[in-house]
Amino acid sequence: KFENKNPNISTIASLKKGPFPDDCLRMLYSLSHKVSKLMHKNNLRIIHLQEFHPKQENLLGMNVNKGSKILLRLRHNNDSYLLMDEDSVLDTLLHELVHNSIGPHNTHFHKLWEDYRQQQWANLNLGLYNNFLGKGARLGG
Repeated sequence: KFENKNPNISTIASLKKGPFPDDCLRMLYSLSHKVSKLMHKNNLRIIHLQEFHPKQENLLGMNVNKGSKILLRLRHNNDSYLLMDEDSVLDTLLHELVHNSIGPHNTHFHKLWEDYRQQQWANLNLGLYNNFLGKGARLGG
């Protein structure tokens, strides 16, 4: 149904319960596609990118074991019919990707997060979020 265009993310899944699971899955695939260049350039990997809906209202994302699993909130806490803005979820994803390298929210963390934001902004504005990411092979002589 949806194609994963990011070779640095192994699996993508939305919650089966709740309204609009296909819209949530579509958003996750879109986010995966958008960060493909950044992930490739910074050698970032995610095994499982998944939606979650925690009870803790201010919890927007979680990185488990440095990218083994990244969980993102896609629905508003008090209204699961209302999806979060994709740009804000993208920023949460960038935040969680920083946790692949840095655990605590210290100065280094915030500096790298800002660097990822700048890279992502440049990639999106240049249309580089889905460039060729495979291993090149020379053709011909």
